[in-house]
Amino acid sequence: MNVKERILTAMRWGEPDEVPLTVYDWMLPRGTTERLLREAGVGLVVRLSGHRVTHHRVEILSHEYQESSRSLIRRTIRTPVGKVWQTLQSDPAYGTSNWILDHFIKGPEDYRVMESYYMDMVFKDNFDVIREAQRRIGTDGNVG
Repeated sequence: MNVKERILTAMRWGEPDEVPLTVYDWMLPRGTTERLLREAGVGLVVRLSGHRVTHHRVEILSHEYQESSRSLIRRTIRTPVGKVWQTLQSDPAYGTSNWILDHFIKGPEDYRVMESYYMDMVFKDNFDVIREAQRRIGTDGNVG
């Protein structure tokens, strides 16, 4: 079995010939280290969304700044009917996710802005990006 077959077998509650060891692809540095690990049988897991979202009349702005030695992000959504904002703090341990400190909706008036935001969404498939990731990973992991 190759790495991909081991991963898929385990995901289906089957019994692979070896227990697959996997890592998210973004956690490995590119280059020699990645190649050595892949050759040693470490499987890459690539997580991709099946779609992309674009907007016609909505603008989303992000502003990164420091406050009291914390890395913060102010994300603002501007719509034709107004704007809302949230404050995020980067996860200090890994920096791979954000904690929401202030939510977009702070009062009843913010629902109208968020409705405008959602009504403006245009969804497009992400198939080309997924196919390219599948080609790049090959049998060294799984794209899901």
